[in-house]
Amino acid sequence: MSEDPGRADLDRNFGRRMNKKLADNKSRSGGKPMIGFRFNAHFKPPTGESALIRLIPGNYPTFEGGRAPYFEYVEHYSDRCKRTFICNRHYKLVDDKLKGVGNCVSCYERDNGAKDVSFRPLYGLLLIHLDFFYLIPAADKDGKALIYQQDSKWHKTGDPIMNRVLCSDAEEDDPKVRRAGYEKVFGKLEHWSMGSQHMVALTAKTADLEKECTCGGKIDIPLWTCAGCDHDVIDVQSDPELWTPKKVREVTGGPHECKKCDTNDFLNPNYDCSDCNDPDPLRLWDVDLEVRREGEGTKSMLIIGRHHAQKIDERVKDLIPTRDILHRVFVGDSHQYQSKNLRVKNPFAEEETRRHVQEYDREQREEPAVDDELPY
Repeated sequence: MSEDPGRADLDRNFGRRMNKKLADNKSRSGGKPMIGFRFNAHFKPPTGESALIRLIPGNYPTFEGGRAPYFEYVEHYSDRCKRTFICNRHYKLVDDKLKGVGNCVSCYERDNGAKDVSFRPLYGLLLIHLDFFYLIPAADKDGKALIYQQDSKWHKTGDPIMNRVLCSDAEEDDPKVRRAGYEKVFGKLEHWSMGSQHMVALTAKTADLEKECTCGGKIDIPLWTCAGCDHDVIDVQSDPELWTPKKVREVTGGPHECKKCDTNDFLNPNYDCSDCNDPDPLRLWDVDLEVRREGEGTKSMLIIGRHHAQKIDERVKDLIPTRDILHRVFVGDSHQYQSKNLRVKNPFAEEETRRHVQEYDREQREEPAVDDELPY
């Protein structure tokens, strides 16, 4: 790296920007790990040129009691302090309604009539942002370099913490960064949270991808069968006038009650491929996606452009965690942190709070994941 006299100022500038959130939110998760990744690696689709990403599937429990490649959680937003909080309650879907168990300060406020605290279920996804990033030393508010506190696969105790800052963002903030000699690397592990409307857009892309086979051929679905007894429910070729594309979408868009075995579940598609005898439809995890957004906040619209069916870039394979981590990233915010920012007395005794957090996080603590394990 060069010894440009402005380099120290640049380090402090970007280091402070990337770590101010960490200093402000140190107590947010009650001292749990992954808080740095949560705030320094949050992906937000750009409003201008599309970003290229690769989604990484996980295996997480859902509110309905199943498993999914994304992580479901609940977020609160408070108008009084202009902050968001991750809910501390456990949720299950009962009679199409979310039922929460456990203690949460934001929920307590809502239950006692607070109109300025919102409630929103979100979906968390892990991804690789496929672009170039500068490795810029992290610094505290006084400009002092931050260092790693333990050894890991990626670094040694005492090594400087290096943030991956998107090159285009860094250069827009300060053009002098181009001359500072920072190392450039490709790819960054990030997480992406979205509401139901953006998830609908992503699901619509899934329907598009399923028309293509991993071999490059075109996929067709001439037959849909019952998940319980394998009975033929939709045979498009036998009655194409009845089974129009619109009619098929109506029947397959939700659970179907089989008249033969009483199973009430989604139908199983039977695929045909134009080029092979072993059809394997593309999934979201098999492609690089171009994504952007229009608008801001909860009214924004997710735009998914072209996809590129190819193997994951060799340069980013080592960035993918060897185990699921989103349940650690989105662990509920501590009662202390919520009550302090909401400017209310913590309604839960310290012992109860400690016991609740331990119960909430018992499974995760058995397989701890810490920020030092991640290459960012």
